[in-house]
Amino acid sequence: MIPVPASELEKVTVNDEGDFKYRILMQSEYFFIKANRDRIEKTAVRLYKMRTTYNPKPSGTNKLMEITLDFAELEKLCDAFRM
Repeated sequence: MIPVPASELEKVTVNDEGDFKYRILMQSEYFFIKANRDRIEKTAVRLYKMRTTYNPKPSGTNKLMEITLDFAELEKLCDAFRM
């Protein structure tokens, strides 16, 4: 969920990885993400909406929102990124 400029993305080919254990780990992560994609996306969208509309109140604090990155600020920084 951290925004990254398209210019900084790099395609990875799992089968080209030399370390067998790391290749297995990457494949396991890929299959887990593929199997849980809908749940991951729904959770990410919900968290994004919560964080971008969060207004801290003095009477009570939301610990999750306090430790969650400021997505709007990260998006601004991503847009301003120049290599």
